[in-house]
Amino acid sequence: MPLRSPTSSPDLPMPVKRRVPQANPGTPGRTRPVHPALAPARRALLCGLLAAAPLGVLTGPEACAQDAAAAVDPEAERLWNDFSHYVLIARPGLAATAADALLKLDDAAVLAAVEADDRSSRRVFERAAGMGDTAPVAARLEEKIASAARAQARDPERIRAEVDGLGNSQRAFATGVDRLTAAGAYAAPELLSRLRDPQASDLHPYILEAMQAIGQPLVAPLSVALPELPPVPQGQVARVLAEIGYPEALPALQATALAPDGDGDARRRAARAFASIAASAGVSTSTLPAPLYTGLGNAAYALGARGEMPPGFDPVSGTGAVWVWSDPVGLVPIEVPGPLYADALARAAATLALGIDATHTPALTLFLSADLRSGITARQQLGGAADPSRDDDLKPADYYLSLAGPERARDVLRRALQDGDAGLALAAIDGFAGTSDAGSLAPLADALDAPDRRVRFAAASALAAARPTEGFSGDRAVVPTLAAAVRRDGQRYAVVIASDEGVRSTLADAASSAGYEPLLGGSLAEVQPQVEQVPGVDLILARGSADDISGLASATRGLPVLGGAPIVAYASAADQVALEGRFGPSSRVTSVVGDIDSDSMQAAGRAAIERSGGEPVAGPEAEAQALEALRLIRELALDGSTVLDADAALPAVTAALEDGREAVATAAGEAAATLDDRSAQSALADAALRASGAVQVAHLHALAASAVRHGNLLSADFGDRLLDLVKNSDGDTALAASRAHGALTLPTEHAVELILAASR
Repeated sequence: MPLRSPTSSPDLPMPVKRRVPQANPGTPGRTRPVHPALAPARRALLCGLLAAAPLGVLTGPEACAQDAAAAVDPEAERLWNDFSHYVLIARPGLAATAADALLKLDDAAVLAAVEADDRSSRRVFERAAGMGDTAPVAARLEEKIASAARAQARDPERIRAEVDGLGNSQRAFATGVDRLTAAGAYAAPELLSRLRDPQASDLHPYILEAMQAIGQPLVAPLSVALPELPPVPQGQVARVLAEIGYPEALPALQATALAPDGDGDARRRAARAFASIAASAGVSTSTLPAPLYTGLGNAAYALGARGEMPPGFDPVSGTGAVWVWSDPVGLVPIEVPGPLYADALARAAATLALGIDATHTPALTLFLSADLRSGITARQQLGGAADPSRDDDLKPADYYLSLAGPERARDVLRRALQDGDAGLALAAIDGFAGTSDAGSLAPLADALDAPDRRVRFAAASALAAARPTEGFSGDRAVVPTLAAAVRRDGQRYAVVIASDEGVRSTLADAASSAGYEPLLGGSLAEVQPQVEQVPGVDLILARGSADDISGLASATRGLPVLGGAPIVAYASAADQVALEGRFGPSSRVTSVVGDIDSDSMQAAGRAAIERSGGEPVAGPEAEAQALEALRLIRELALDGSTVLDADAALPAVTAALEDGREAVATAAGEAAATLDDRSAQSALADAALRASGAVQVAHLHALAASAVRHGNLLSADFGDRLLDLVKNSDGDTALAASRAHGALTLPTEHAVELILAASR
């Protein structure tokens, strides 16, 4: 269940307890390479002076006086003054030269020069961003300064000094809070270290007040630490979390309040803090920790599904921090690459939930989904780089999916289909291997309507392999979906639907120009007979109102061949708004406003496919799919399945008999031989006579097998044509032709005729 407050983002970095290498308590970040990550509202640098976007250091009267007075490198100061001056007087060439020189200097020296300047660096960089060729080098300089300021603000020695100085004076406290706020979450380890130190008890009231002042950035690390603290600081931190008031702390507070072996007073303080935040967040005080952790993890996971970064992500380094606790070090941040960050938080939350309640299956589903998605992302975007926050003792993600069984695979698949996540859907479908339970097969049937062609094929393959003995919703789409993979490499079809003939013609021309073979109709009913004769449909182009398009999407859902094809709808601006409101980002519907031409159609088609997470299937992958589909079609026919009708693949199988890929043509012949249909045997016979070489031999053997299985279904004149081949061939071809002749029980006098001719 997502947790949110009226004034906060719904999600914060998720706590996790895990073992990490030991380190010096004074330098917790040295156990792993880390980078600071602040919540969006706290993206401040040194003394709170970094603008949130674009990044830049604000200087001038707001700067810390004592820092500005620090020694400044004369060369850095001169170059910074030159850069600022030339930007402000619009001399881009000279400004770029100065910026290039600054990029070669030490980061800290450049930062000191910027901080010592009375001019606003933000204004300088805003001007530089509009100066053409100067903008890129200025952007690199801005990033250099921002990174240096962040590193300085989060330096452990600096943070330790600020914490120790909080009680020196009112001014020291205010300055320390400013600097600790700039450090954000990275101030937490030292704040907690001193709070746990009985020798620093005089400092504790200042630390607690500083924690409250820093606020939201501390919620994640304090939530990690809370269950691990001694009783007194545990109660103090619980109260701090209550004062900060963000509901992301609720799981840790409730876990602490209900800990059976916890200190009584600390538990009561945690319970009061939980009740305070729960009341404002609308969460029942009876909600248990496991569902709370799962809800928080689901919120992070949902952000990742939308392509958004959870709070705690640092756009400068491209990483987010996952906080862990390790005795005796305490809090340790683990740097996670941005693409993996949401899943790392979700997995950590699920792990905590399962640690509290091993029977909480929603947490297991969340763990499996996040772990699988993280692995897919790492392979696709990061070259296989591992998530550093994932425990080294964990086995590969698909191991746990297989171990969990088809029910959890079903849940993961449903989540993937809801999010339009093709990669996760494919991984989940692999988890159905060997299952034939009707309830478990239901989400596989739903996947037959997925916009991604690979997902549809994988679902159909899994359903065919399961050999269901009872009918289910969507069973009629299984074989046509397999058949859609049996097509020539690069062959693509687009259904074109428009009531106006001129518009229909224009759409058809656009489809042809983009490499699709158009199937035209004024309505779905008109085009349906054509659809039944092709192996698959890759795209639907339609012109109509929002209601027309919505009706088309509904009517095609579950239909063989058409059910999952992405729809590109050409509509008015008003209808586009309506369509975007009805269909979410993972929908198969993409609306287009503008002229109907090949360029716009191609762009819209690409957008539709990209939104669905799919790309055209071609080359070796297309051949492998075709061979697998033909194998399954053949097996279904041989098994005589009463649920999945292999004869529905007839058009695709017969068309593939003359496929240019030898393996596909041969497999098509073997499949055609199993189909109990006159046209299948006739097409196989004709293909056998037209073919040559190994394919002809294979087709003749398949024809013989068809005749043995189904009898001779051919027209009378075929015998003469086959006899001519027997007479005029030799070797394997002659032997295969004679075998087909015999299996078809053609007149025996043909054999006598040949014997006598050879005996003369």
